[in-house]
Amino acid sequence: MDYIKLTLFTDKPNDLAATLTDYGLQGAEINSAADFDDFTQNKYGRWDYLDESVTSLRDRPDSVTVYITGDTQGAELCLKIGRDFHELPYKAETVRSSDWENAWKAYFKPFDVGNKLTVKPKWESYDNPDDRIVLEIDPGGAFGTGQHETTRLCLERLEAVVKHGCRHLDLGTGSGILALASLRLGAKEATICDISEDSVRTAKENLADNGLADRVTAFVGDVTQSEELRLQIGTGYDIITANIVADVIIAMAPLFRGFLAEHGVLIVSGIIEERADEVAAALAANGFETSDRFTCNGWVCVGAIN
Repeated sequence: MDYIKLTLFTDKPNDLAATLTDYGLQGAEINSAADFDDFTQNKYGRWDYLDESVTSLRDRPDSVTVYITGDTQGAELCLKIGRDFHELPYKAETVRSSDWENAWKAYFKPFDVGNKLTVKPKWESYDNPDDRIVLEIDPGGAFGTGQHETTRLCLERLEAVVKHGCRHLDLGTGSGILALASLRLGAKEATICDISEDSVRTAKENLADNGLADRVTAFVGDVTQSEELRLQIGTGYDIITANIVADVIIAMAPLFRGFLAEHGVLIVSGIIEERADEVAAALAANGFETSDRFTCNGWVCVGAIN
């Protein structure tokens, strides 16, 4: 189905979005310079890095965007909104749902990582002339195509440390790509965990599509907040990966040793260079010896030994 993308320009976008719920519209996009400033200036937490594509939102005019079905009922609703808010400038355009779902896929092609791994989108073909280990994924809405520097660094480290028969715990699993890689590299089993139920569902689907569903245990939740979850996850893991952000890694630092086997390996990533020393210090304070530090385009992956 096609959709009508209706954008109304107003100096009170939050009020307008609330009013539009009375029309049966949910999930409005609000572009508010004031909200953006609150969000990025530490009111809701600390941000290590904001991409230029995010900061550019600050310069957009205040507005509310809603998506309305492109059928007769949707057209009538657009006319009603137009009559009721005729004083507001607006822009309307037609968007195909298939465009939303598939346009990004044109930029996601098979690519090699390290000496052994190739990441292949589920919908792409790949001849594999060099007999590489192929990780087939569909990230859905989860982080983890493997293209970002943080994920690539983790994949390269897994290639170096995974041993046949080891056990892997992947915290903040996203698409499940790191667990998938460790299993294909020889790990016996993997446990995955994420605070997002959607991410865990996507990860399980990716692992199942690669024939690995029976070697994975999955949990949804926040290990920093739930002792019950930590007990369910258990201990004795040979490898932990946590490709998240610096603040979460620091919060997890006192917990990692409880999950790891003796001489286990910890791989943490999602860290900007400016905070790498802070993360390393938190790990050292909790008994870890930093063994490796790898950098790519301003992002850092830290390896440590229990």
